[in-house]
Amino acid sequence: MPYEYEAGAGASGRQNASAVPETGTGSDASDAHEIRLSDQAQRRIGAHLRSMYESMMSQPVPEKFRALIERLDETKG
Repeated sequence: MPYEYEAGAGASGRQNASAVPETGTGSDASDAHEIRLSDQAQRRIGAHLRSMYESMMSQPVPEKFRALIERLDETKG
């Protein structure tokens, strides 16, 4: 049976997601294990991932990685 995640407040007051069966059932056997996140959960996850990515991209490249890249470039050239 397919499931859909719905966001709701947990005991701590924080939002969490729980699996609930979807209203429609697929006729295909491969649909039996399908799990779908609610639109709200997908938006929250997407916003969080974008925020993490932006934070990571604003940080400088560590010197250890710069040195490694330079060494790799030297071996190619």
